[in-house]
Amino acid sequence: SAASDVYKRQVTANPLINMRVDKYLWCVRYFKTRSLATKACNLGRVKIDGQNLKPSREVHPLDEIEVRGCANV
Repeated sequence: SAASDVYKRQVTANPLINMRVDKYLWCVRYFKTRSLATKACNLGRVKIDGQNLKPSREVHPLDEIEVRGCANV
């Protein structure tokens, strides 16, 4: 089902460190490479608080990241 393909995670990073969303997703090992994370962002498969984003968008504590169907990125 489509609901089982959704992965949600709340950011629990240090508030003093700025990090791009593609780098964060790679850093927490959701994606094997940063380029795969960037590609997923560009394809609109990654959202923060329900909004599409660019890979350069910074993540902040308490942001909710939603990743949809990225098994075949």
